[in-house]
Amino acid sequence: MIDQIALEIKNAYLLLQEAQNQISVSETLIKQAEENFRISEERYKERVATSTEVLDAQTLLTRAKSEYASALGDYNIRLAHLQRAMGNIWP
Repeated sequence: MIDQIALEIKNAYLLLQEAQNQISVSETLIKQAEENFRISEERYKERVATSTEVLDAQTLLTRAKSEYASALGDYNIRLAHLQRAMGNIWP
């Protein structure tokens, strides 16, 4: 029984670390997408890019932000799983 609990805690902790890594990756993707969007807007203002390019960059930025929100949600769920495995029950 104790081994099973220890294994559950270890697995929950590893999943939490994975979620933390995904948040970091998502933050990096947002920064890249923001820069890409900024460049696309500048190119459009200079009439070197089309509005489609700007819309594509905006879509990528929106997706990156959505993935970040999802990563935060996953992190919180996995944190709750770890807390539950450790016997901490929130009201």
